[in-house]
Amino acid sequence: MKIGIISGSDYFIPLAYTLASNGLQVCIFFSPTEDIAAQQKVQAFIHSTKLPMQTERDPATDVYYWLETTRPEVVFVYGYRYLLDVRRFGGIPAFNIHSGPLPSFRGPSPVFWQLKTGQPTLGFTIHVLSEKLTQGPLYGPKVFLISPIITMRWSIIYAHSLH
Repeated sequence: MKIGIISGSDYFIPLAYTLASNGLQVCIFFSPTEDIAAQQKVQAFIHSTKLPMQTERDPATDVYYWLETTRPEVVFVYGYRYLLDVRRFGGIPAFNIHSGPLPSFRGPSPVFWQLKTGQPTLGFTIHVLSEKLTQGPLYGPKVFLISPIITMRWSIIYAHSLH
């Protein structure tokens, strides 16, 4: 099975590694981030795994060209900053991985807001990609307890490693 991953961060790395380690064909579309360390992690990961990756240059067209030429059987979107036009996916099933439980933590930085508001758990949700942000049918949310002695930085790193 050919699985596509669309991302603009290094959050996708554990997902891609797990899928590829289980014998699935993984193709990556990466929109460069301003975070240089994240870009270096992505480049090192791609170099070590030899997974195919296309880097975005034009946000308006590149991702749709990648979908047409790569033709993945399913797509996971994780940490991509642009709204995607699902009508241009050519019928490819697509799912968004959102780093917060929906509908409570819609929008950017959901891990930060879960910690800031003192939630006893961290959660994430997988939902069908839809024309509106975080509006498709939900699969989840999945939540994890937070230990009161965990620092904010460690909590964020831990939460992202669970995806």
